[in-house]
Amino acid sequence: MRIDLSARFPDETPIEQLGLPTRVCRALMNEGLKTVGDVRNLTDIELLRSPDWA
Repeated sequence: MRIDLSARFPDETPIEQLGLPTRVCRALMNEGLKTVGDVRNLTDIELLRSPDWA
C-alpha cells in the first residue's frame, strides 16, 4: 500500500522534519536515506531488508 504524500512532503524534505519516531528516523538514516525522495525511490522489499526493522 502506498500513500501519496507528494503535495505535503516534497522529495527534498529531510527525514528529520517528518515527525517520525526517533527509532524510525535513525533506521532510515542508517540506510543512507536523507530525504523523502530517497525513501520514495525504494521498493517495499528494499526498505524492509534493513536489519533495523527487526
